[in-house]
Amino acid sequence: MNDNTKKSCCSETKWVFIQDACHARGCEFTYGKCTNCNRDLIHMFHTMANNDGYYEIVKPEFVTKMQALEGNELKQFMKKWYDEIN
Repeated sequence: MNDNTKKSCCSETKWVFIQDACHARGCEFTYGKCTNCNRDLIHMFHTMANNDGYYEIVKPEFVTKMQALEGNELKQFMKKWYDEIN
C-alpha cells in the first residue's frame, strides 16, 4: 500500500456513489464518499468474487486526476493505481 491510500475509514462505512471509475484487472471501481466522515473512497470489487468488495481512501489529488481522464487513459490510470496498492 502506498502513501496515497489508506484502507477503510469508519468502522461502518456508509458510502454514497458519485461516479463509475472504470474497471481493470477484473476489478470494478466506483468513486464515492463516506457519509460518516466525507472522505473520498474508491469502492473495488472483483466481478468473479462473491463479496461486496472493499473501500480504499484516496486523496483529493487522486480524485482530480481520475475525473480528468476517460476511456483508455482512465483504465490505464486505475490499473496502475490498483497494481501499486496490491
